[in-house]
Parts: sequence; structure tokens; C-alpha cells
Amino acid sequence: MTTRWLWHCTLGAALGVALMAAMQAAALRGFLPPAWAILAGGTLAGACLGLGQALMLRRLGICLPCWLLATTLAATLAPALLLLSGLGRAGTGIAPLTVLAAAAIFGALHGLFTGALQWFAARLFLHPLGWSLRNALGWALAMPAAVIGVASAAAAAATGSGWPLAAAALAGAAAGALTGALLGLVTAPALPKPT
Repeated sequence: MTTRWLWHCTLGAALGVALMAAMQAAALRGFLPPAWAILAGGTLAGACLGLGQALMLRRLGICLPCWLLATTLAATLAPALLLLSGLGRAGTGIAPLTVLAAAAIFGALHGLFTGALQWFAARLFLHPLGWSLRNALGWALAMPAAVIGVASAAAAAATGSGWPLAAAALAGAAAGALTGALLGLVTAPALPKPT
């Protein structure tokens, strides 16, 4: 079960962060309004991760639409707050270690919020404190990887160096895979046991 969970988290996050990176790159090149790219990118990333997780969890009896909605809602707010704070933008003059530390703190807070919403969607199956704390730790480790992937892919695509949006998406997918793997490894011990 742990291996399946890890794969579902990894693939869902890889697709989600790839879409988010491509949208940010498109916004930096003037193809999309930045605010729309931020919100839509977060929504798509959350939907991809939530669907990946829900497809695995439905075998345990967890409501797929409920889980998908909870995860998507949490992820819709996260990138908007992150980018508005300046952490997701490349070249802002913020020291890289400061960005990573802030992303880890933000990730922990995002993880608590996500874990709480997911617990509400699957409260008959998950321990509220255990699931939320595991999500907080998982996102504290995973969020810096997502920030680095989205910011670096978008910045490279925005330089006008001919880096296509597909390359930004591919770089985002690599960062997303790491994001999902870290989250999956940390949260797996809190999954309900199959009956």
C-alpha cells in the first residue's frame, strides 16, 4: 500500500507542478494574466495531486469527490499566497536560503490546512492530529522543491532564450515528482490500514 501511495502522490504532483510551471512561464512571457496563472495553476496542481491520491484511497472507501474537493481547495490558496509573498518569483533579490526556509515554513502551514481539510473529507478513516501533522512535515519538505521547480522553470522560459513552455513544464514535472515523493513518504505511515 505504501508503494502505491508513493506512486500516486509522485505522479499526481509531477503533473500538477508541470502545469503550474508552464502556466507561470506563459504568464511571464505575456501569454496569460499573472493572477489568473497563479490561481489556475494552484487549482490544477491541487486537482492533479488530489485525484492521484483519491484514486488510491477510494479502495479504502474514502469519498473520491470529497477528497478531490478538499485537496483542490487547499491548493488553490497556497500558490496565490506564496507568490504574493514574493517567494515564488525568481530574481527578486531574496537570498536563496531565505526563500527555501520561508517555503518550508509556508509548506508546514499549508500542510496543516490541507491535512485538516482532507481529514474532514475522510474523517471516518484518518486520525485528525496524526494526518495533519504528517501533512505539515511532508509539505515542509516538499514545498521548497515545488517553489524551486516552478520559479526556475518559469524564469528560464521568461528570459526569451528560446526555452519553450514544454521545457518549463518538463522541469516543473521533475520538481513535482520530488515534491510528491517527499509528501508520499512522510504521509504514508498515517494512512488507514486496509480492512
